[in-house]
Amino acid sequence: MRVLRRLVIFLLLLIVLALSALVTLLPTLAKSPEVKDGIQKAAHEATGRAFAYTDLTMGLFPPRLILVNPELAGDTPTAAPFLSASNVDLRLAILPLFARTVLVDSLVIEDASLNLRRTADGFVLPVREKRDAPTPKDPAPKDREESAEGTGVSFGLRSFALRNANLSVLDETFSPPAKLGLHEIEFLAAGTSSTGPINLSLKARLPQGGGIAAQGSSTLDGALDLVLDIEKMNLSALEPMLKRGRSVGGALSGSIRVQGPVAAPSPLVVELSSEDLALQWDEVQYNGPLDLRAELTGPLDRPMGSFEADATQGEINYGDAVFTKPSGKPAKVTGKIRTLEDGSFELDDVHLKIHTLDATARVQMEPLALVINAAPFSLQGWEALLPALAGSPLQGQLGLEELHVDLDPLALRGNIQLKDVLTTHPTTGSPIVLRGTFNAVGQDVRSQNLEVELGEQRFLVEAQLSQIFSESPHYDLGVTAQEVSLEKLLLAVMADEQAMATGPLSLLGHFSGNLSDGDSVLKGVTGQMRLDIGQGQLRGVSLLRSTVERFGELGNVALALGKQKGGSTLQKFYEDTFESVSGTFLLANGVAKTDDLNLRYEDYIVDLNGVFGLLDESINAKGKLTILPEVDEALAEAAGAEDVKGEARVIPLAEVRGTLSEPKVVLTQKTVVGLLTTYSSAGEKLSELEKDIDEVLGEGAGKAARGLLDSILGGGE
Repeated sequence: MRVLRRLVIFLLLLIVLALSALVTLLPTLAKSPEVKDGIQKAAHEATGRAFAYTDLTMGLFPPRLILVNPELAGDTPTAAPFLSASNVDLRLAILPLFARTVLVDSLVIEDASLNLRRTADGFVLPVREKRDAPTPKDPAPKDREESAEGTGVSFGLRSFALRNANLSVLDETFSPPAKLGLHEIEFLAAGTSSTGPINLSLKARLPQGGGIAAQGSSTLDGALDLVLDIEKMNLSALEPMLKRGRSVGGALSGSIRVQGPVAAPSPLVVELSSEDLALQWDEVQYNGPLDLRAELTGPLDRPMGSFEADATQGEINYGDAVFTKPSGKPAKVTGKIRTLEDGSFELDDVHLKIHTLDATARVQMEPLALVINAAPFSLQGWEALLPALAGSPLQGQLGLEELHVDLDPLALRGNIQLKDVLTTHPTTGSPIVLRGTFNAVGQDVRSQNLEVELGEQRFLVEAQLSQIFSESPHYDLGVTAQEVSLEKLLLAVMADEQAMATGPLSLLGHFSGNLSDGDSVLKGVTGQMRLDIGQGQLRGVSLLRSTVERFGELGNVALALGKQKGGSTLQKFYEDTFESVSGTFLLANGVAKTDDLNLRYEDYIVDLNGVFGLLDESINAKGKLTILPEVDEALAEAAGAEDVKGEARVIPLAEVRGTLSEPKVVLTQKTVVGLLTTYSSAGEKLSELEKDIDEVLGEGAGKAARGLLDSILGGGE
């Protein structure tokens, strides 16, 4: 027994001496050029890239490896190193090795820097392509059993840490390439056993501003229970990843909770907010606070779940002053995210709230389009959201029925219902009421059963708007009215205290033009109309008076003679009340042209043809004035005739100029003299007239008048 005991002591002594020698020699071996060269060659063989380090330290109690300044080259000679660090410290637990378990007690990497490059083929990684190897022979049954069972060596991790690490990603799938990354990364993964969950913690700074922090755990098979907090992330870092015409700015904060497998978390809960989001997405602009929340399940490339967003405090603008939602107006949306069979996304069961609009919708993401339904909702206050109606308060209701809206390119399809929609005239503030339906197809909108009420007068309108989203939207209007009040209509559209004309108006017209003409709509309008006005008034306008006043000096002589001889006055025929006005007009270039304007008064009739200015109310016409017998008698009596029986007489109007409120009649001299001769001859001979003219106008005036008449009429009495 004593010999056996001495033998055991001797063997233990040998083992201790051997281990001591190994511990003593191991650091020396690790630093030898042969070991360094072998490690670098092995790394190059595995990755296809150069690998270098400055120092390597190895220990046995505990098993430990320290690598100083390791560096794995980039994929090109000028590229930054793929991976580098100042120090890598690996420690293994010694006792589990006896149970065929490699348990990493700790792995600490300091000042690591990882530079990734992404191309259209994916990330460029340091992995040497595998060469085609010969197909191995079918293993023997025993070998198959051993292969199925594996090597029997298990692996575990107690602690892994990154200290002051940096991650940079250059994504060349965008133009220009997008640069993303994380700086000052502090990461710790620590477990209590080789099979239990691993506790995770992360802190990092974002290059453009802000930071992230994560806390949670992971199982060995990749199931996470992790919360990622984002603090004031500068969103401008994402701008290189957006298409032309899109940009983003502001700071984003919030949290993302992941539970379940990384590739298919269940659920993935996202709660994000921004106080100063600045987003440009094609024609849509957003500025201000925004709150987002989503709860998703399933694979990340085919998510399902719900979402909600609140943009009440933000400002939304669409197009060139087409739509503007000011801050404070309600704007909320909720819905569900679905993945379709082709892999595209759809938002379903969407509930949209904007101001008084409470709608349901479906949204297709690529290309962006939506289908919206809304029961009639109040339009009160919507003028603040529609710049084109600024200053024109809205009332009434509007409904949307299966309205399809395509945003790329912009197009509509569906029905828009108008129920007593009230706005105001931009100049007079008079109410304008619309009732009916608009049917939209593409960029064209056509009315159905549309009524327009202006100045409390009702018009039936057939409207078609074409290319409404283009730079030159076009309109075609058919307008019908039956005996509406012309006075109330004019007061509604003209800023006058008193209407220039009155009477019952019947109108049938068709008008077209470009809505983009702005203030020059009247100048650009084309079309035709027929108007008929019943008994009414052209305030202060008498074409008979304007005609008689144009008799000139000879007319004044005749009237003066008539008064001297007791002739009657024409004042009673200068009334501005008419029996009817009718005519057909062609509209173009800011004027209305007519060949058949007829103004019928009690004692005379005016027929005109020419043009009337739509913008300045100017007149450039000619025609005739037909006086009826009573007026004819009055003119003869004014010239001094007695017992004259009047008859209808036509007076040619060479020109009618001026404006509608102050028309100016031009008569040819021949017409004036002819009329004067007619009425003077009815009272006395020309020779006698000459004497009377001298008495009224002075010596020689009669002779001058006689000479003028002789030159026109050919002389003689």
